[in-house]
Amino acid sequence: MKYTFLFICLCITLFVSGQTQVELQLQLLTPDVIGEATIDQESTFPWMKEVNNAITAQLEKEKGDKDILVFVTIHRNRPPEVTVAGRPEVNKNTARQLTTSILKLKSPKTKYSDYSFAVIAKVNEGGDKSDKFLPAYTLPDAAEIARFQKLEMGAKLKDLQTTMREEILPIAAVYETTVDAKFKGVLRVGKFVSEGNYVSTIEDLTDKNPDYWRAVLEMSSGNQLIPFTKACMHIEKGELGIAQNLLFIMNFFSEENTLPAMYMTEISRKIDLILADLTVEINKGMALHDKGKYNEAIKLYENLLKTFPYSAWLNYELYFSKAMQIDDPALSGQEWDRFKSIIYACDPMYPINAKATSGKEGYLLFRRHEVANLFKEKDKIKHDIVEFADIAFELENYSYAAQIYWLILSYFSEEEYGNRNMLAHFLYCLDKLGDQKIKENFTLDTETEFKKLEQEHRKVMEESSIYQSFKEKE
Repeated sequence: MKYTFLFICLCITLFVSGQTQVELQLQLLTPDVIGEATIDQESTFPWMKEVNNAITAQLEKEKGDKDILVFVTIHRNRPPEVTVAGRPEVNKNTARQLTTSILKLKSPKTKYSDYSFAVIAKVNEGGDKSDKFLPAYTLPDAAEIARFQKLEMGAKLKDLQTTMREEILPIAAVYETTVDAKFKGVLRVGKFVSEGNYVSTIEDLTDKNPDYWRAVLEMSSGNQLIPFTKACMHIEKGELGIAQNLLFIMNFFSEENTLPAMYMTEISRKIDLILADLTVEINKGMALHDKGKYNEAIKLYENLLKTFPYSAWLNYELYFSKAMQIDDPALSGQEWDRFKSIIYACDPMYPINAKATSGKEGYLLFRRHEVANLFKEKDKIKHDIVEFADIAFELENYSYAAQIYWLILSYFSEEEYGNRNMLAHFLYCLDKLGDQKIKENFTLDTETEFKKLEQEHRKVMEESSIYQSFKEKE
């Protein structure tokens, strides 16, 4: 992660209290790409200078050699937070005076997300470098995760959704609405994100929107801002499965200094914490199911679905407990047909299919299970990414497949993807999503190439042993 390190070394010799000398270093902890969007520099930087002056005024009264560390975080809707540590440990009175002097200053507010910096003060000769700062401190990023971890499961989800809506998506929109006018796709994505009316129409605004795909093509290599924006929109809606899939594949292609790279680790960690809590609750339902207490399990699952309606796993377990109470195979099959559309809408890559009655269904079930075998060996990552895209394609998860195929086209050599027509695969996916505009930018006989790739994929399926093992093929 890239940060700007702004060192202000103020060697101040003061003929007060025994000529105390104070040297300050100011370190910005928030990455530039976030800071530039969330703070007003004209008000924030002069205030930071006042903070330096307040710290100096307090420390000029100190005796002896020491280092003082002051963390400051400013927020959008509440007063700043100040943390003080020392080497050796600073006395409580000094820490209180430092904190009070900073909080007395009229501080700016951020526009969107928090903004943090640290002031390191060397008093006289400074403290012993081998000693630790005390009391022990937590960096802002870690403190945020610790705060989040303490929340109740449902509160965690709401907190993350609020972060998407009020912090991260507005910052993404700042960059999307300030690009050059020639990048019309990016500008239009930024417009609908900044307007905020997207949660109920994410698919129409992204998957089925030529402007979205134009924006994907317009972004510079390494900057996954557009699919990242889509992932954040899904998180705000509560569709964590779809968001996780996008974040997972973006992680392989995001340059470290971009906005997505700055946020992906924190977002993924928070999703993991939410899903860990949900796993505990689902396991309770599974225990009831295993004891034959299907109605109790169903009640537990239905209660959880009030908070997590878009959990593929939760919907599957609800189906499974309901199916156990149905003796008629035909009715059980109808129940699965009803639930599978719900489950795969939550996560089109979900690796379970309750039944397969034809060669095609058996083959697709096998392909779903194959995902678990991917991304286990570092030297096979590129091969696995191509395979992953093909599985998404065959499962008719065309939006996700298109995202991956475009990344493959942008980063891999033809040899690395088997000299196949990846452009045709990308455009085929868009065609299936209803986009007829993007293909006009390429000189490709799409009708011929689309037929070829359909035949290629069908041939692989028909020659598979799984497909052949079924009497009923389709």
